[in-house]
Order: sequence, then structure tokens, then C-alpha cells
Amino acid sequence: MRRNDALCQFLLPGPKYCFTKQSIAAGNKGNQALCKNLLLFYALLVYFEALFLFSATMKKLIVTFSILLLLTLKGFGQMADTIVTKKGTVLSGELVSLSRGVLLLKTDYAFDPLNLKWNEISLIKTAKRFKLFSRKGFLYIGRLQLDTLNGKAVMSVIADSTLQLNKDEIVEINRFENQKLSDKLALRADIGYTQIKANKSIQMSLGFNAAYTAKRWLLNLDYFSYGAMVDTVSNGRGSLGLGVKYIFPGNWFIVGQGNFFSSTEQNIDLRKTALLGLGNFLIRRDKNLLYINAGGTFNDEKFTTSAEKFKSSEIFGNIHSELYLVRGIDILNELILYQSLSEAGRFRVYFNSDIRLNFVRHFSFGLGGTLNTDSKPPVASNKTDYILNIKLGWKL
Repeated sequence: MRRNDALCQFLLPGPKYCFTKQSIAAGNKGNQALCKNLLLFYALLVYFEALFLFSATMKKLIVTFSILLLLTLKGFGQMADTIVTKKGTVLSGELVSLSRGVLLLKTDYAFDPLNLKWNEISLIKTAKRFKLFSRKGFLYIGRLQLDTLNGKAVMSVIADSTLQLNKDEIVEINRFENQKLSDKLALRADIGYTQIKANKSIQMSLGFNAAYTAKRWLLNLDYFSYGAMVDTVSNGRGSLGLGVKYIFPGNWFIVGQGNFFSSTEQNIDLRKTALLGLGNFLIRRDKNLLYINAGGTFNDEKFTTSAEKFKSSEIFGNIHSELYLVRGIDILNELILYQSLSEAGRFRVYFNSDIRLNFVRHFSFGLGGTLNTDSKPPVASNKTDYILNIKLGWKL
């Protein structure tokens, strides 16, 4: 009989076991908790009795030993998540998340979480509950058990029920219990700088993005600023957007957004846009994402060449794609078409493309381009404005 088993039977006579594989497998959590409390009681009893019987030196040793014992018992009943790779490597730690085909596992023997490819995992068993998103947009909450050797199925235990999903149907896994702010918040910052001596030109760009994810809500803040100076002539543009998205089961979502935009090239002092639309995720997999949405917008525009303010309404259509390739290469594209309802013949286009190479953890090198066109601006101004820039990025 093992030492833990003998001690538990001494404290709690009978055929049951506590703090053993048998009791854990049988779900005997009440017995484990009772044994743990009894151990703490006996430790405290011995501690106070020794304070009255032993010398000062012995008392100090007993106090030190008691503190170590309490710290040990604190983590004695904790259970870690278990990961087994197809090569047979067994890893134990805290499962952080699954995103873009990469599973993050936090361990005691590594400073940063381990990056494990989802297609190389053969077994998972979690002690805590997680949020699981499927390709069809459904959200499940429960403990996970994955065993690709037996049916290639994932079971999520939810309120004593069992749900089975194929492994390739899982798109995203996030912590549900004891969530930290870092689990819900994603940050990204980009900076670009170019200086050319020949024509005394300086170009600089700055971008920032923050996304906060709740159970089905997604809040997004996006900022971009670009400035260029050739000799003494300056040119620039900037944008700020705040959006909220709610995702329904079945990959449908509603989106609301407020945008602020300015461009010296198009003589736009400030364009304020309110947007509301309905969309759907057409493709939602670990390596690629594609969604479309459409709706209506309301604009309030002021140009640098006119004191008048112009108000207009539009319908829009948006297509957004994300592709995650091998070796940390990400390709993001977005196309938005605006058809004016209040101004005949006015049609606007916004297109943005980014290619990023994630070469070091948290850092990336990227090439981006943005195009804005307006077929019939309210005042005399350039109809097209575009930017190409090289940038260094950081993400959290």
C-alpha cells in the first residue's frame, strides 16, 4: 500500500482512497477534500503542541517546517492539463489557448508557453473547463478529452452530458475558468519610418490595434496615422475606429462601428461614419478565415476647401480574409464597397492588404498597402489616395 493511501486510511478508515489515481478517476472529490482538511488539522495540532514542549531553536525549525508543509499541501490536490503528442511526448501544464492551429501550453520548466501544432496532438485531458468554438460557429463550455487514437473525437463534458466533435471541427479553445485579462485582450502596434536624403523626404507611420473578446462579444479599437514630408511640403492621413461585434450560433454576427478619417491628399478634414451591418463567417478554420457583411452607413464630412458640412447615407458590402501560412507568414485582406443613397453616382472603395512575417516571439516584419477612392467627392479634390509602407510590428 502506498504511503498516501495508508495515511488516508488512518485518517478516514474504509475501502476508499484519496489523492490517488483511483480516486481521481472515480471522481471522489469529497473524500480528497476531507483528507486534505484532516491533514491540515493534524499539522496545526502538532505545531501548537510543539510550541509548548520544545526549546526556542526547535520552535523555529517547527515553524519553518510547518510553512513548507502548508505550501506543499496547498498545491497537493491541484490537477494539471495533460498533452500527448503523436511522437509520444507527454507534457503536463496549463492549457492556455488554441488559435490559428497552434496550441499554447504553460509549463513550470519554460518561461514562455510552449507552441504545439494542433495537427501533432494525439491526446488532451483538461482539469478545468474551456470555451470551444467549432467551425460552424457554435460555442461549447466544458472539460476536454481528446484521443485521436480512439475515434478521433473530442468530448466536452457539459453539465454531466457528453458532446463529441471531430478534431478538425475545432477552431478555437480559450480558458473559461480563472480567466486573466491577457486571455481576453490582444494588442498590436506597428511603426514604420523612411528617410530619403536625395529629396529630403521623411515618411513615418504608426498603427495600433486592441481587441477584447468576451463570451460572444468582440470589441475592437483600431488606429492608424501616416505622415510624409518632402522638403517643406507635408502630407498625411489618419483613421480611428471603434467597433463591436456579437457572434450568433451558426457563424452569423451583427456589427456596429464608428469611424473617424482624415486625408490631406483628398482634402478631407474629418469624415465621421456610423456603420451597422449583418455578416456571416463563410470559412472559419485554423489556417484561414473568411467572412462577409453588409449594411448601412451614415456620413458627416468636412473638407479643408469648404466651410460647409456634408451629410450622406450609403449601403456597403465588406469581404475580409485572413490566411496563416507556414513559417509565421500572415496575409490579411479587406475590401469595402460603398454605394451612396443620397448622392447619385457616388461610389467609394476601401482596400487594405497586409503581409506579416512573425520572425521572433511578439515581433513581426510587415508590408502593407491601403487604397481609398471616391468617384464623386462633394468638393473639388483628388479622387484617389493610397499608401505603401514597410513596418515593424509587436503583439501581445
